[in-house]
Amino acid sequence: MPANDLLKALKLLVVDGEPATRELLLKLLIKPTDVEKQDGTEQDSQRNVEPQRCVQEIQTVVNVSDAFALMNTSYHPDIILIGLGGGREGIDMARSLQRRRHPAKVIFMAASFMNYNARELRELGSCTLHKPLSSNQVRAALVETMISDLFALQRASATAC
Repeated sequence: MPANDLLKALKLLVVDGEPATRELLLKLLIKPTDVEKQDGTEQDSQRNVEPQRCVQEIQTVVNVSDAFALMNTSYHPDIILIGLGGGREGIDMARSLQRRRHPAKVIFMAASFMNYNARELRELGSCTLHKPLSSNQVRAALVETMISDLFALQRASATAC
């Protein structure tokens, strides 16, 4: 299955206190694309622009409390991107998800990970993203997370036989 097809099936939740990060991720993962007329010709004066989703759905929230509130009601993300703003709130969220055996995978985001325990981050999340974020970096992390999850499922089913 091509990587783009893997991404198009994803539901993401972004938890970050920085509005610029939330907006950037929306821009990176939901891109406007030019649409041609029905007859295949381009429109002359004004082009229609429709969003082309790189993922199935993306929701953004400001903090961990809002994330849990959303997930307790109706939204069930495949991957949660958690911004680490220098505190432990994001790590505590990941630990709570792990204790609850929540199926969502976690990707941590930060400008620097120097103040965090690398082993703890690896145990709680699939990978890390360094800010400022780029489109290639985000997509690669999403694909890596999905592929590692598929391999883990494959290993689990092989040992169960």
